[in-house]
Amino acid sequence: MTIELALIFAAASCMIGVAGFIGGKQSVAKTDGVWKGQLDTNVEHIKDDLKEIKATMSVTQTATDNAMEKMRKDYKESVSNVHDRLDSHLREDHGMVVPQRRKLT
Repeated sequence: MTIELALIFAAASCMIGVAGFIGGKQSVAKTDGVWKGQLDTNVEHIKDDLKEIKATMSVTQTATDNAMEKMRKDYKESVSNVHDRLDSHLREDHGMVVPQRRKLT
């Protein structure tokens, strides 16, 4: 009778151990699935944010390029005006012969 009880307890212990192992694996799989879902969601948010940043950078770059072009044009006009005034001053006030200068392009 003692051997039979020992075998019954041993078999029951094995069954409980196997059930616990399977339950633990399912719990880990569920946790991994939840984590993977959160990770996928975070990656999608990052992709969306990067698209917005790229669009903003494109608009900013265009605005910067336009502003730089306007500054270049204004600078050339300003330099040209300074040269014209200086040439005029040298000719009229000092009687100097000032050679024609080429236009800036």
